[in-house]
Amino acid sequence: NLVFALQSAATASDYRNAFESRRASYGQGLVLLNDTSHDEEAYSDPFEALIRHAVCGTIDGAPMIFYGEELGISTYAGFNLYELNFGKNIPQFKTFNSMQPIFANRGYSVDFLWPVYAAINQARSFSPALRSSNRYYLDQQNGSGPQSSIFSVAKYQTANGAPNFSDVVFAFANLDRSNPQNGTFNANIT
Repeated sequence: NLVFALQSAATASDYRNAFESRRASYGQGLVLLNDTSHDEEAYSDPFEALIRHAVCGTIDGAPMIFYGEELGISTYAGFNLYELNFGKNIPQFKTFNSMQPIFANRGYSVDFLWPVYAAINQARSFSPALRSSNRYYLDQQNGSGPQSSIFSVAKYQTANGAPNFSDVVFAFANLDRSNPQNGTFNANIT
């Protein structure tokens, strides 16, 4: 049920709580990190799915995208056929459904989505730290907790390992696609 927590997440604390809840429930078990699925609505703004994928790319588990998400599908656009299923407008999955509409409509800067998805996935592939379960959420330097519009986490391959021999990554994801964000984060951690 992580999909529902991700759909409603708006702040760094929302994401932290969702991930910590799953860790409390499943321990070190592999968790599927999907922000939508075949029977859930896509986001009306395709960049909202990208934000969630960027955040999930920093957490242990298995990030998953729904086909067409990297191309810019939305609640009402991208597939030939949609259906109303339990009050949700979803792509029709019970019959052949063409994605030709998303290839024909390349507006709203959606051409910039797939290279970002690819870069997130490549970074994760190259980094043992990003894939590991070792994490430390970064709060702001001033002691006021997380910067609410930036998901911030330190990931490391080996606890207290030297960074020249053990992978360490500071990962940040802007949660507000309409506004630039900034923050000064406390990296004085063990």
